[in-house]
Amino acid sequence: YAVGLDKYTPQTRSEGDTIRYIYRFDNISEIDFTQPIKVIYAIRNESGFLRVDTITYTALSAKQNLYFTYKVPTKGLVGKNYIQVYVNPQFQAEQYYSNNIIETSFIIEADKTQPTLEVAFDGIRIFDGDLVSASPLINISLRDNNKYLLMSDPNSIELFLQYPGQSTPIKITSTNSIVKTWSLENARTNTFVAEIQPVGLRDGTYTIIVQGTDASGNKSGNNQYRITFKVENKPSISYFYPYPNPFSTNCRFVFTLSGTTVPNNLKIQIMTVSGKIVKEIFKEQLGAIHIGNNISEYAWDGTDEFGDRLANGVYLYRVIIKDESQFFEHRENAGDKAFKHDWGKLYILR
Repeated sequence: YAVGLDKYTPQTRSEGDTIRYIYRFDNISEIDFTQPIKVIYAIRNESGFLRVDTITYTALSAKQNLYFTYKVPTKGLVGKNYIQVYVNPQFQAEQYYSNNIIETSFIIEADKTQPTLEVAFDGIRIFDGDLVSASPLINISLRDNNKYLLMSDPNSIELFLQYPGQSTPIKITSTNSIVKTWSLENARTNTFVAEIQPVGLRDGTYTIIVQGTDASGNKSGNNQYRITFKVENKPSISYFYPYPNPFSTNCRFVFTLSGTTVPNNLKIQIMTVSGKIVKEIFKEQLGAIHIGNNISEYAWDGTDEFGDRLANGVYLYRVIIKDESQFFEHRENAGDKAFKHDWGKLYILR
């Protein structure tokens, strides 16, 4: 006979999870089961779905018991389910068969959580209308919190790219020549990644349109994600703006860069109003620089070349660019009026 119902607690799981049942069957008679024991598992969902499995185990001697495990994959079993286990369903002779049957229930909750969609250009999440390089590496990642139903369908990400002057966007599929990656990148976090890199884009405004769908059919948003980006192949660079200014503890530098590649060398010179250079900050110190809007990783703390704190007051600064392969024109900005002959002012106020 099967162990009584008092040993079983109805379980509630998320769709895609696996439920594991452990059973024990006791041969209480003095007669051996000479043939292997067969067990029929019947799973019935409240929607009417039925699944039946027959599994054969070992023979069972008199006065012995048999432990066996059955794993239930729950995909497609949303709602209330009943699992009936029938040991030796009249394959071998017994005096009674009715005590070989046990039935219990479990509930599977539907996956209704939207996956999270992120789009980055050259590793940066841009604002709508931002400037990017002419050959941007565009990374689209779709992450779902359901760790059981993994996204593997190439249609998990639906991607379109609209070029300047076009009214109809072009659909980008996994076989497109600009695609570098299009697959489930990380099974542990259930993250599907599409990575594209169009090369040599001409000047203009582009639109990227994305929709993501998880394995349960949940979309990443009620509407498609849309973002525009601009390409300018002509090299230009704006003035560097300290932020904040005045500052008391430290400031970073904000600037905009266009073109196809960043300058080979640049440095920021800071000097007193009398003309003495007190600090030089080089490109390598600023951190990663990319085409588009930048804010330096480096934060100047108001100290000189020797690490000594500078006195409160006004300081002048400028940016010097050296690149033998290209010339960077000045990129005009609304804040240019604060500069005189390419020199700006920094205020230290502690």
